[in-house]
Amino acid sequence: MTTNLIPTVELQKAVYQKLSAHYTTYDLRPPNAQFPYILIGEDVTVDNLTKGDKRTTHNLTIHTFSQSTKSLESKTMNHLVKESLLNDLELNGFYVDLNKLSMMMTTKEEETDRAIHHGIIQFDITIREK
Repeated sequence: MTTNLIPTVELQKAVYQKLSAHYTTYDLRPPNAQFPYILIGEDVTVDNLTKGDKRTTHNLTIHTFSQSTKSLESKTMNHLVKESLLNDLELNGFYVDLNKLSMMMTTKEEETDRAIHHGIIQFDITIREK
């Protein structure tokens, strides 16, 4: 039993480890962040208990940011995030029961000097204690 481990914390650690292997990854973007980068965003958690298991479902949002003149870099980053998190996501003290992509999009945010491509990727991840 993993009573001293917190599901959202272990999920964040695993996500950070996967994504930071490819791009600079933040939980809170510093003012001087260099593009491109990934931001671990919002996590909505819901208890999903069964008779014998303590389970939680997490709607996790990941943001990608690029200042490239075209959206190709942002879309490539989004794809990498999707592939990294859907394949072999391992958490300390928890099993991943279900992991699915619920949404992926790329938007453009206008800045004074150039556009920022902003990718938004959401996952529904159900985990249970080992």
